[in-house]
Amino acid sequence: MSLLSVRKHFVEFTGRYDLVKDSVSYGDNGADFFIRAGQKWLDRFADIYQSDARRYVEIEIGGWYTIVPNIRSIKEVYISNNDGVKSRLKKVSFKELRDSFPSDPSLIDAGTTLIYSPTNLRVIPEVPNVITIDTFGPITYEIDDENHWNFTGLVFLPPTIEPIILEVHGSFYQHILSTDSSANFWSEEQEFILVLAASRALEISYRNMTGVRDWEAAIYSELQGLEFDLVQQQSSGYTQMEG
Repeated sequence: MSLLSVRKHFVEFTGRYDLVKDSVSYGDNGADFFIRAGQKWLDRFADIYQSDARRYVEIEIGGWYTIVPNIRSIKEVYISNNDGVKSRLKKVSFKELRDSFPSDPSLIDAGTTLIYSPTNLRVIPEVPNVITIDTFGPITYEIDDENHWNFTGLVFLPPTIEPIILEVHGSFYQHILSTDSSANFWSEEQEFILVLAASRALEISYRNMTGVRDWEAAIYSELQGLEFDLVQQQSSGYTQMEG
């Protein structure tokens, strides 16, 4: 279902027709704020199979960083080269990474990339439309981007000696519903749950915490089947506990 369909069902479900322009076009007049808030809440709290995804990034020779949009947490990182060989990188803390490679990456001999670290990209003072990766003396590595708030940095070293594909596994936010025709997993596969989550967000605006808890109980009962699917997927093929 599209955002327009979700919006229509949301106002019919809650009776808040003031949140759309009219009951013919159902144009947004505040409803989308609560729908998006509900989606973000679901993305953060629903532990389901569709929470995880993979992002592939082409890295040129000498590359040592990238930025990943809309990711909640990075779980694993792999690299593959033109020969089709894929290997898993070792995760280290940013302190360990910097201790191992303290120099400007442009001065480090390229080689087979071995380690990676997620990186907080926030700097003070914050500069609109600019993402700062790192600074080494007079050299600053920056990326211009209008939407710089929703990125997580990923630094990997040593710099790659050959072109590679970086494969980032993690939990990602679903695509934002931004236009009437846009859709994502929640709107396509679990529209009812999304409407419930939007209703929960609306209930918060009433400052009715008892009502919020009631919405959450209803949402969790609907989510339970999806979470059971994840457990079944993860446990399939195992016949005994480790240890």
